[in-house]
Amino acid sequence: MIHGENDELFPLENTQIWVSDTTLSGSNTTLVVANGLTHTEPCNYTSYLQNATTWLTDVVW
Repeated sequence: MIHGENDELFPLENTQIWVSDTTLSGSNTTLVVANGLTHTEPCNYTSYLQNATTWLTDVVW
């Protein structure tokens, strides 16, 4: 999961709790925090999405 550190619509803390709970339930979930980014800066997430694409092609598929 990729989440902006300063997301004004969905607080990071809520996502951190969800990831923690999900992991405790046995899910393999990773949270990547996009430092300094808000919810409305999609172009600034490019490097995070590129890393996710590499992970998908190398690990998942």
